[in-house]
Amino acid sequence: MVYQRILTALDFSPGSETVFNQAVEIAQQNQATLMLLHCISSDSYLPYRPHDTFDVNPWASYSSMLTSSLEKEKELTIQKLSDYAQKAQNKGVQVEWQWEFGEAGIWIQKMSETWQADLIVLGRRGLSGLEQMLLGSVSNYVVQRVACSVILVPLKKS
Repeated sequence: MVYQRILTALDFSPGSETVFNQAVEIAQQNQATLMLLHCISSDSYLPYRPHDTFDVNPWASYSSMLTSSLEKEKELTIQKLSDYAQKAQNKGVQVEWQWEFGEAGIWIQKMSETWQADLIVLGRRGLSGLEQMLLGSVSNYVVQRVACSVILVPLKKS
């Protein structure tokens, strides 16, 4: 099968480089367009706030910290996606990228439909049992809900 539109989701963990390289290699072999996707989830930007700080208006302070933290995460995401895109372009791969705010599995599913991906390349940490129940599994969610082929790249547990 020849793939034309390959979607890969990157979480910027150490395993992302492995997933990215696999997606680029498949894109090169198929002369396909590569879409890089990163999702900023709520747990990745919530700031730490010590319980012993006194604030007349804690919600205003919290809101300000939250906005600042999210803006920093957004800037970092844009920079990393741009860097990955440049690496892919240097290897002759046509690439697009996008970031979203929310749950990765949901956005991967939506992006696969709207972008009309015919292949998704994802990392899989190999969670099982209680780990998977507590932490969830993006790869499992995606495999069960998308209409295109999915390649799961095995990663070491982090």
